[in-house]
Formats: sequence, structure tokens, C-alpha cells
Amino acid sequence: MKFRIDQALFITRANHYSEDILSENVNLEQVVKEAIGDNAEFLINKGISIQNDLQPYHFISDKKWVHYIIAQILNNSSKYTGQNGEINIYSREDERAYHLHLRDNGIGIPQEELDRVFDKGFTGTNGRNSTKSTGMGMYYAKKMAGKLGIGLYVHSKQGVYTEFVLSFYKLSDYLQRRHIK
Repeated sequence: MKFRIDQALFITRANHYSEDILSENVNLEQVVKEAIGDNAEFLINKGISIQNDLQPYHFISDKKWVHYIIAQILNNSSKYTGQNGEINIYSREDERAYHLHLRDNGIGIPQEELDRVFDKGFTGTNGRNSTKSTGMGMYYAKKMAGKLGIGLYVHSKQGVYTEFVLSFYKLSDYLQRRHIK
């Protein structure tokens, strides 16, 4: 219930994002652990284990919105991963960005639906068949990632896995990326 209330509040804030963004130092490892904690009940009830290899990367962004995006992805993973499933979370760095990977061994997303995952109201085959999905969580996650200059991508193979990748760009690449748009 707390997750649903928080989600409703974040959706309201997302519609007025310019009034609700705060740039601050974000510790990626800490934010991920907090997002896991917010989803602990869902994960425990299904016996989903978390494997992680997180580095303590720090960057400037809005901690609250980064938390929301990660918590939303984990919530979706808990919905679409079966009993005793697994979520692998790891982070890597390259010259341009810090990348956070969240990969579950759930039911996956049909290839023909991958391009629509972030569309407003899109629930897809999985959402219609297995859960009460609104199709709004990933829409707002993508919307806020865009506003914060965070890359958000999805890869999946139906019946095998779904992986979301968040890219937190380093300052020089962030400025170039924002200038190009």
C-alpha cells in the first residue's frame, strides 16, 4: 500500500517536475539499496533473490527521482519474475557514464513490444495477462529520466530475461548530450 501511495505522489510531482527537482550528490549504491528495501515485501513474498555487484559511484542528480526510477524497475521485476526468481544488479563505468544494470530472469517482454515499454498507458501482453498493470510506472520513469539527462534503456528476451540499464552521464558528456537535443 505504501508503494502505491508513493507512486501516486510521484506521478503528481512528475507533472510539475520543474518545481520538484533538486541537484545533489547521489550515492548510487545507497539509492539502489533503499529501492530494494522499498520493494522488500514484494521480493520476499515471491522468494526472489537479489545478486549485486554495485560500485559506490557518485554523481550529481536528483536523489529522490533516481530512487523512484530504480524502485519502479524493481517493482516491475518483482511482478514479472516467478517464485524463487533472481534479480542481478550491477554497475559499471566507462569514459562517458556510470551504468546501472537491473536484470531479472522473469517472463521477458515480447520483441514486438519492446519499443512501447515506455509509452503512456502501455501494459503489453504481460501486463494484461498476469498483473494489474496501469502502464504508467515505466512511462513516468522514462519521462523523469529524460528530464534529468539519464539514459534509460530496456533489453529483453521473452521467457528468459528483462534488463533495464540506466546511464548516469559524467558532466562533460551530460553537457554535450543536453546541448545536442
